[in-house]
Order: sequence, then C-alpha cells, then structure tokens
Amino acid sequence: MSTAGSGAERPTERAAPTWKADSEGDGYRYAVLDQAVVSGGNFLSLAIPAHFVSAGDQGVLGYLLAIYAATIVLNLAVVYYWGGVAAPQKSSPDRYLAVLGVLAGLVALPAALLGAATLFALVSASGAATSPTAAPLWAAFLLLAQVQDFGRRSAYLFSGARRAMGLDLLAYGLRMVLLLGLRPSNAPLAIAVLALSLVPTAVITTARSIPSIRAHRAGILADVRIHLRETRWLLLNAPAQWLWAQLPLFVVGLAGGLPQAGIFATVSSLARMGNAGMEILETRVSAVAGRLMASGGRIQVEGHMRRIRLVGLGAWLVGAVFVIVLGQPVLALLFSSTYATAPAHLLLEVLWLAQLPIFLFRVDEIVVRTIGRTGRLALAYYSGIAISTAVGVAAASVYHVMGGALQLLVEAVVILILMRAALFASDGTPRVDGQGALA
Repeated sequence: MSTAGSGAERPTERAAPTWKADSEGDGYRYAVLDQAVVSGGNFLSLAIPAHFVSAGDQGVLGYLLAIYAATIVLNLAVVYYWGGVAAPQKSSPDRYLAVLGVLAGLVALPAALLGAATLFALVSASGAATSPTAAPLWAAFLLLAQVQDFGRRSAYLFSGARRAMGLDLLAYGLRMVLLLGLRPSNAPLAIAVLALSLVPTAVITTARSIPSIRAHRAGILADVRIHLRETRWLLLNAPAQWLWAQLPLFVVGLAGGLPQAGIFATVSSLARMGNAGMEILETRVSAVAGRLMASGGRIQVEGHMRRIRLVGLGAWLVGAVFVIVLGQPVLALLFSSTYATAPAHLLLEVLWLAQLPIFLFRVDEIVVRTIGRTGRLALAYYSGIAISTAVGVAAASVYHVMGGALQLLVEAVVILILMRAALFASDGTPRVDGQGALA
C-alpha cells in the first residue's frame, strides 16, 4: 500500500481526541447485537408501512431502499473496504478519520442526487405519477442515510461496535416509534418519516467529524487522492455486488408495475432476514480465514469453511421448515392480508430456496478472496447477472413477481458454479490479482 505523500506523519498538528475502542470480547458481542438492530430495522422499515400504504407505494419504498443499498456498496468500495485495511497502519488515526470523513462527504451528495434521479426514472418507467417534491425528499433521505452510515462504519474502524450500536439504536428506535405513531398512509409520508429518523444521528456524526477535519485540513485532499488511487481495483466489482441482489426487483417493477414490485420487495424482506446471519461472514468469518491463511495455508481455511457451511446448512433447513409450515400466517401477521395469499407464500418459498446457493457462494467468495484470486470475483458476479437477467426478463413478463424469484435463484446458482470453478482452478498459492486489490 502506498503511503508516500500521506499526512499521517505530522506530529506538529493539533490532534483531535481518539475515541476509546471496545475490548475484543465486547466488540464481537456488540457487533452481533448491532447487526440484529440494523437487519431488524431495515426489515421493519418495509414491514410496518405495509399495513398502511398500498402495494404501489410499497414498490416506491422498495425501490428507495434498493437505491440506498447501492449508495452503501459505493461507499464501501470507495471509503470503507480499504479504510479498514489502512486504518490500523496509520500513526495518526484521527487524521485518517478526517481523510475518510472528507472522502465520504465528497461521495454522499453526488450519490444522493444520482440515486434520486435514478429512482425518478424507475418510478416513471413503471407508469406511476410523481410529485415535484418527491425527488428532493428521496435525495434528502439518501444523503442523511449516508451520513449516518459514516458514523456507524467509522465507529467500527476508530472506536468500536458499542458506539456504532448506540447510533443505530437511536436511528432505528426513533424510526419505529415514528412509523407506529404516525402511521403514514402513503409513500411520501413514509419516506419523510425515514428521513426524519436519521436527523439526530446525522447531526451527531457531523458534529464529531468537523473538529477532526479542521484539525487536519492541511494536505488532506492529497491524502484523499492517495486513498482513491489505492481503491481503484475494488471499484470494479462494486456495481456487481449491488446488482446481483437488487436487479430482480427492478425487472419485476418494469415488467409488472409498482404494485408487483411492492409485493416482491415486501416478501423479499422476510426472506432476506437470513442475511442477518450472513453478514457475520464479512466480519468474523473473513477475519478468521485471513489468520488461518497466514498461519496454516489453504487447507486450514477450507477446513474452517466446511464447518461454516454445515452450520449454515443447518440454519437454512430450520428456516425452510418455518417458511413451509408457518410462512403464510406469518406473512399475514407481519404485513397484511394482501400478502397472505398462496402466490405470496410460494414466492417466499422460492426466495428462501435461493438463500441456500447465496450462502454457499458467499462462503466460497471469502476463500477466493483470501487466496488472492480477486479477479475471479468480478467474472462470477457479472456472468451470473448477465445470464439471470435474460431469464428474469422473460420470466417476469409471464410470471411477474415469481419471475423475479426465479431470476434470483438462477443468478445464485450461476455465481456459485463460477465461484466453485475459481476454487478448483487455483493451486492455493497466495497472490494478489491487480495492484491495490485485497488478497
């Protein structure tokens, strides 16, 4: 990693106070709790409005949260993936926090405006009318969400999971209170509530970031340019990491309209609750894999991953029984009678079936990344997206929401096959594919 020209070594500058990090044990516990808060909060952000708004308005909400996921992926690729690697190596963590703050700020506004414009185009293409205030409201939510996300992710890097969990509890707790108390009856009101719930954490994050940026403003743009140069290879795979999960929703919406997109987004939010456990793959499991590769090589990594696959398979089977036996009444309880139909239950079953190959290819992805074959990741993702989109467009025009589920299932299977091929094709020798890519 290049450090030439970095402002990390400037002892004469006034340093902002460094936050105290959690202990290792507390950090892991708080990280699990925080993930439960975030996953549950995102799920309830769709589940609660489903009782008050139409399926078409749910489609707008589903689109908005999918666009928000795109801003997260963009920020991960530009700011946080490499930030997590570089931060422990910096002699001045507070200066690096300021660098990441400036970089996140430079990304946030263009991403919010582009996201709002994209959402406007998608809603218009679905045949729905939009008000003049809709796009500014969408942009405001996307901007506030990125600021809040910076507070959360920078806390993981420089402070600890406990502070991150505190911010998320504030944001999502306030959101649930407002949604249940105000009971918004349409998409604009629901989105206004989502945006309002992020204001306190956005204010806290901004107030904490400004002193560090002011204290280290000399040469900070040069450090930003260095960071961007080191992340350019990570950007290649960023669009695919978002598209594979979100494209089926847009295909359904464009083929069947916003009501179909609303049903797909709502039922998918229940199936994707399994992702709460999968997120640990990118934190705890990935870190363990890296240590095992350094100490024992690929054999140790594969042995560990076999155990992870068995645990995941067991959890998926338990979920499958739950979905088959109780899926239909749970849909009615969590959402409304609109979703308590046999087609919606079948949709949930197919979406849950897709979670198995998704879990398996994400485990394989960790191994591929750990042994340094990062170039194979983009090939797997983009190939899966291309093949499944052709299937999805044809299926959605006939089967509507079920076409989107079939698209996701085909996509997951194709990506899994190519991930497996990448593992069988490599000899296990550690390497890095491309300058600046992560091994």
